[in-house]
Amino acid sequence: MNMRKVLILDDRVERKKAHMSEDAIRVLFDCVKQGFLTIINGEELENDSLLNFLANYDLIAIHRSWLVSQKMIQEVVEYVKKEHKHLILFSGGISQSLLMNNYTYASVNSAVFYTNRLPFFVEKFATKEIDQPLLEFLYGGAWLIPIYMKYRQLIWRGVDESDDEFMLFESNYGSCISFFRDKDLLELNKAINSEITKMHAL
Repeated sequence: MNMRKVLILDDRVERKKAHMSEDAIRVLFDCVKQGFLTIINGEELENDSLLNFLANYDLIAIHRSWLVSQKMIQEVVEYVKKEHKHLILFSGGISQSLLMNNYTYASVNSAVFYTNRLPFFVEKFATKEIDQPLLEFLYGGAWLIPIYMKYRQLIWRGVDESDDEFMLFESNYGSCISFFRDKDLLELNKAINSEITKMHAL
C-alpha cells in the first residue's frame, strides 16, 4: 500500500511526555518504525532547506514557537496551502483551536496535539482511512458538525451557488450536505440541529 507520510517537528522531546502515557508514546514510535512517521528536532535538518524537507510529507505538525524562531511561519503556511498538504501548528501558548484554509491548517495547544489518541490518528491518516483528517483530529466522530455549520452560514448569508466560495465548498463537501439541499433556512436549522444532537448522543 502506498502510505501517506507524517512529520512531527518539535524542538523539545520531553513535550510529548508531559501529555501522553508511556504506552501511547511507545505506539507513536512504532509508527516511526513502520516508516510512515518521522519525528525530528529542527536542528536535525542540518543545512537542508525546510521547505524541501517538507516536500516528503503529506501531514506536517510543527511546534509553532520553533517555526517563529526560524522566521518561516508565513512561508510554511503558504507552501502547504499551495502544495495541498495538511498542517498542524501546536504550542502551549495557543488558547483556542482554530481550523483554516478549508480545514487543511490547524492551530492547537500542545495538550490538544499530544494526546493518547495521536498515534492512532497518525496510523489512520497514513493508511488513508480518513477523508477529512484535521476535522477528524479535532472533532472525532462529530467531525461533520463544522461542515454543517459552514453550509448553514453560506445559506444564511445568501451566497449564490455560482459564487467561488460556494463552489469551493460544494466541490469538497457536497456529498456531506446532500441531505440538507432544497430546504429553506428554518427547515435547514431544524435538520442540522437534529443531526448535531444525534452526534452528541453517540
